[in-house]
Amino acid sequence: MRALRLLLPLLLALAAARGAAAPDLAHFVEGALRRATAAGPELEAAVVAARPILPRIAAASSPAIPEAAGNPWLSPHSFGAGIADYARNSGGDALHFETFIEAARRIVAKGQTCKRTPDGTSRWLDGQAARIEAALAALGPTPARPALAAAAADLRVIALFARFHARRQITAVHYNLFRRQLKLTELIAATFQERDTLKVWTDLVEAAAAGPEPVRDDTPSRRDLLPHWREELRRLASNVKDLEDQCCPPDESLKLDDIWQQALDGDRTPPTVEHTAPATAPAGQPLRIAARVADPAGVQYVRLRFRRGAATTQFAMLDMSTGPDGLHQAAVPAGFVLAGQEIVYFLEVMDKRGNGTHWPDLDQGTPHHTVRIQP
Repeated sequence: MRALRLLLPLLLALAAARGAAAPDLAHFVEGALRRATAAGPELEAAVVAARPILPRIAAASSPAIPEAAGNPWLSPHSFGAGIADYARNSGGDALHFETFIEAARRIVAKGQTCKRTPDGTSRWLDGQAARIEAALAALGPTPARPALAAAAADLRVIALFARFHARRQITAVHYNLFRRQLKLTELIAATFQERDTLKVWTDLVEAAAAGPEPVRDDTPSRRDLLPHWREELRRLASNVKDLEDQCCPPDESLKLDDIWQQALDGDRTPPTVEHTAPATAPAGQPLRIAARVADPAGVQYVRLRFRRGAATTQFAMLDMSTGPDGLHQAAVPAGFVLAGQEIVYFLEVMDKRGNGTHWPDLDQGTPHHTVRIQP
């Protein structure tokens, strides 16, 4: 998760450089988490759950930074009041997160991916929101100290941002499936889902207006952002009306037609990976990478993705050979392993039921491993 967190300081710096007309979300969350930490240990679990939410939203569903004039956290904070705009967003980490367009293409082709899918991201966001809400429920309906009550109100808003984007992830997939297939039932599904999304944003606006105002500091408060969120609510409501006008009231036969649905049960567990990552390697020799990969359904493939340290370099790919006891191996060619350079790599693994993932797990740390090449 550390790499995802690196997106937040970047967005904060971009916001400061631009001098935004509307207070930006990243600075609000920064202040809210700081105030909640200072309010007392009662909110520690909620702060831990809230901290990775915005970096994950940025990685999975923010608009491309050039299209957002440098900062995707400026209003509108919904990343596009119209679902057609949101559904085109590519996120800040397209290497590890499947875009909505990619998801629709994969679903139609019955394909597979090792990336984090929109429905997987949706489940994760809902899970983080549930953890925040459970921690706040433990405080009781009226926290005694004003600072605690104000911080709890801020955290409730962050949980609702997670709920909002969790639902919009699914809306965007349905909408792109409609665009790809011209299938009215997918547009109807997107419309129903967007109604639920609008309800969450309505709850967010109400939550932002509730609770005591926090002590003023150098970050915007939810009350500062409230006028912009109310305006965003009007735009979102207009978007839902546009969708309803496009699909017309559906009859029962259309409702029962086949549509894409999230996978909510069955085997969704990817393979396990055991790998000891080298810290250094000698120059001019193949860099051998070995990992033990296992899954009850069987391992479909293991791939090594690597590049030199420069972030502008694209990742090359090697299929890893299968050995005894689930040991998979590949070697970065000696000519690629240069003294004084760094090799950055990660693994893609897929089981025979289509459950894929990356190693390292980006929920546990950086999404890549770096090897320093010695002379």
